[in-house]
Amino acid sequence: MLFHGREMTVNWLDNGLAELVLNSTAAKVNTMNSVFFEELYAALTIARNHNEIKGLLIRSAKNNFNLGADLYELHSLQYRQDNSLDVWINNANKSLDLLNYLPFPTLAAIDGAALGGGCELALACDFRIATPASSLGLPEVSLGLIPGFGGTVRLPRLVGVDHALELITTGQSSDADRALKLGLIDARIAQSQLLSAATHMLTGASQGELDWRVARREKQAPLRLSTTESVMTFFHASAGVKNSVQKYKAAAVAAISTVEFSASHAHREASDAERQQFLRLARTDEAKSSIGAFLSKRQVIRRAETLAAYGQPVEQVAVLGSGIMGKGIAYLSALHGVPALIHANRPQSQLAALDAPKKWLNQLLAKNQIDGNHMARVLSDIRVTAGYKGLDLAGIVIESVVEDKAVKALVLATAEQNIARDTVLVTNTSTFGVGELARGLTRPTQFCGLHFFNPAQRMPLVEIIRSENTSDATLATVVAYARRLGKTPVIVKDRPGFFINRVLFAYLSGLLMLVRDGISFRHIDRVMEDAFGWPMGPAWLLDVIGIDTAHAIFKQLSAAWPERFNADTTAIIDFLHAHQRLGEKTGQGFYRYQQEKKGRSQRVADKDFETKLAALQSPPLPLSEDDIIDRMMIPMVNEVIRCLEEGVIGSAAEADTALIQGLGFPVYRGGACRYVDTRGTANFNRAARHFSALGGLYQLPALLLSPAHQSAPFYPHPTADAQRSVLA
Repeated sequence: MLFHGREMTVNWLDNGLAELVLNSTAAKVNTMNSVFFEELYAALTIARNHNEIKGLLIRSAKNNFNLGADLYELHSLQYRQDNSLDVWINNANKSLDLLNYLPFPTLAAIDGAALGGGCELALACDFRIATPASSLGLPEVSLGLIPGFGGTVRLPRLVGVDHALELITTGQSSDADRALKLGLIDARIAQSQLLSAATHMLTGASQGELDWRVARREKQAPLRLSTTESVMTFFHASAGVKNSVQKYKAAAVAAISTVEFSASHAHREASDAERQQFLRLARTDEAKSSIGAFLSKRQVIRRAETLAAYGQPVEQVAVLGSGIMGKGIAYLSALHGVPALIHANRPQSQLAALDAPKKWLNQLLAKNQIDGNHMARVLSDIRVTAGYKGLDLAGIVIESVVEDKAVKALVLATAEQNIARDTVLVTNTSTFGVGELARGLTRPTQFCGLHFFNPAQRMPLVEIIRSENTSDATLATVVAYARRLGKTPVIVKDRPGFFINRVLFAYLSGLLMLVRDGISFRHIDRVMEDAFGWPMGPAWLLDVIGIDTAHAIFKQLSAAWPERFNADTTAIIDFLHAHQRLGEKTGQGFYRYQQEKKGRSQRVADKDFETKLAALQSPPLPLSEDDIIDRMMIPMVNEVIRCLEEGVIGSAAEADTALIQGLGFPVYRGGACRYVDTRGTANFNRAARHFSALGGLYQLPALLLSPAHQSAPFYPHPTADAQRSVLA
């Protein structure tokens, strides 16, 4: 053995070849931290100075190649006031540059994910081969960053500028087939043959059968782009990013300018420019919040998986109701290997129950995400029946009928009479209290809420609503089922609106009060989309939710908290509801909707409606974009904090993760609690006091006023070890 460390080893192979094996002894997956870079540099130095080595193979002993930077360590370095982050990025590049300049050929044999720095490690090698199960990508833009270990330099020289810009600015990963087409890898090899193919290829290179020096020189020289090619390529890339509603515009724009500089400069100058751009972005609030949000999500998922370990395995589910939500839940279950039984009473509903699942599966088939056999298996795992037949075979029975309390109560009580003693019964209600619906049940301990968001097959969040009777065992089983579906579950208390609807409608109240005060809802939408970063503005979102649904939820919240949700906040929604402008589904709400050629719904302004609406509006107040943002966000943030105070949701990490995954809260702002931390509690409180005359939604909750919170933010500045202990 030539080298043995905590993160890797270097061993001899035949024919003068050596292998560097990535195998972290401290974690289940390979990542890159300070120890990794120190060991990589030491191992490569030994290899470089060993005269008998003719070629170096890099592979992993785990089921992933390398997932890139250790985000716990990077996040802690973001908050350091010294030059620790500079040293970290310099050591990373020093190690990969040493790999790039070794005096013999190098090859990365990839099995599993090679993402971020892991992909950049492979890019620094002369050759790359991968198994069909592998994926390669540079997702740094999703963290508010750009690649920092040479990715913006080496990737364009390997796959061309256009493909490189697409991969870097979208953060999308490529499977082995696409990577081969792009030229990101040199061969796609069966897992059983990966090592033999790697040694064969590396032996050929070491013996002169493959000219590894030519490929290496091309990665180090400026790109040969004509002036016209350069202008057109980077102009179109910049225009595409600036005209999009992309979550990470700042990082994507920075990536384009870095690649543009790289194209006309040699490797060392280009690498220096990339490193400086990475350091600049890493210290921004956007990158800190993005990485913090990622780690919070990981924390929430790990806690859920700890609880799920105590749950009963669910081998079959039954869904009561064949509406779009019921179909989505059944489809999602079958897609993840849990057969589903859809109960639909009307013959017409029974016939149509599989239409949507077939449509969704065909979409996956068209994208090559599944094959015909997989599609057939999923469809065979979705069965349709009438009445309550077969409920006794289900581990979980999910009620998803029309949102009518009497109907739900009857369906649940009847279902309970037909299920096995240990079956868990859940409701997908978004409106009614779980405790209320449990009153007609004989086993309320085995009942809870499981609130999917529409569309169920796409939205990653589920709220699991615990009533005062729900047992720990029931919660554990439902959490385990949610995780099997790939969902992020958050447990919330049984209070009106649960968590998501309660905080969402506080936010939407801000819209209605602004409209009342003469501000154009179209202007508000533009501000909240373009200036704050929401994927859709609040008026558009209300149209998508449905004005009738929103009207019912506002009524529920008004009954619970009339000091905050009252006529001041609901007059506009009452007007829309009275005029049957129910949103996108009826073709008119705040906007008018028309079908595009491809069948998609397109929103357009409705001048006639806006004229009628003006009769309810006061003369417009002189509000800046920042004022509009404050008037929208303060009610939401305050309601989130009240939910924490009341124990509706368990932690700031759960609240922020739920907002991002359930509502599309901009990731680069990190969620409501992290938004307050970034802004500063004192600054946020000052803004709320400025608008306090607007009513209860703008009154600060006790937590934000407490002296203790002024010096103790929701997220204290992190250290890598402290974060790992939280997530252990």
